[in-house]
Amino acid sequence: MPVEVGQAQKGEEMTFTFTAHGQTFETEIYKVNDSGFSLEDAAGERYEQALPLLKFPMNVGDTWSWTGSMVAGDEPHKASATVTTSSETILLPATGSVPSILVVVDLAIEGGGPKPATRKLRFWFVPGKGLLKRQFGSASSREPLE
Repeated sequence: MPVEVGQAQKGEEMTFTFTAHGQTFETEIYKVNDSGFSLEDAAGERYEQALPLLKFPMNVGDTWSWTGSMVAGDEPHKASATVTTSSETILLPATGSVPSILVVVDLAIEGGGPKPATRKLRFWFVPGKGLLKRQFGSASSREPLE
């Protein structure tokens, strides 16, 4: 569904708002500072200890671990993740193929069962343009029409 994307930055907090038919239906909040670019809130989930997507400095191919909690509604759940970076070319409708940094987050969320719930989050960053595409599992995806 085509949407209008708004972006605002206040201090270290960068907020993206997604609007269709005059209604904001989704908001994503990221933390941006000299040490990196991290996910704080998206798709109704808040990450306490922001989840680092890019670290500065870093090299494409770097991998790191994260532990914290994921809050959905009022319930916090212990969570952990492995974050992996790689290069990937993505196709933009107006520009064509462009190089990007793909960040894959393999997230594990404790829910009280014998095994944690798992989810894969993907983020594509294009140099000079920023975060252009993201995918949360198979249910939620966002990419530019550019």
